[in-house]
Amino acid sequence: MPMRKQLWTISGIAVELDRDRRTIADALSHVSADGEKAGRSAWFMTSAIRALSSASDGDGLLDPAQERARKDRALAVATELKNDLAIGKVVLIDVAMAAVTVQHRKLRNKLLSLPIRIASRVPEQVRAQVFDLAETEVLAAMAALTTGGEGNFTLAEVEVERSLAAPDEEPAHV
Repeated sequence: MPMRKQLWTISGIAVELDRDRRTIADALSHVSADGEKAGRSAWFMTSAIRALSSASDGDGLLDPAQERARKDRALAVATELKNDLAIGKVVLIDVAMAAVTVQHRKLRNKLLSLPIRIASRVPEQVRAQVFDLAETEVLAAMAALTTGGEGNFTLAEVEVERSLAAPDEEPAHV
């Protein structure tokens, strides 16, 4: 007995191709039916597959040439990024954040030590005043640079850390 083309309903095509009925219906919505089966529109399997492969919504079959081009582009971008990383054109965000954090801490520590270093170089009579003035200016400058977010310090946090870090370094106030 020879094989003959068979008409399929949307549900039958969905079952045979293991696809969602809505996907099949969307793809066939622009294709006229090849006939009727049990009072419903029906299509030959070849018509359904052709409609799925040309469907613009991406739910149909994949175009091998397009997929190969997409893969080649992704590989080219990955290779370019790897090369840029190797020559130092780009850096990993974790590495950059670690470097910035280290430099931020060093700068913060240097700024916090300024009032003590300045006050130790002036005569004893004005040492307390110079220390207070320098400390006020340093803390104000640090407060202006901070946003209060993670990794940044508020004025209160700077004062607490300064007092905890080096309580014996402050000159005696008269």
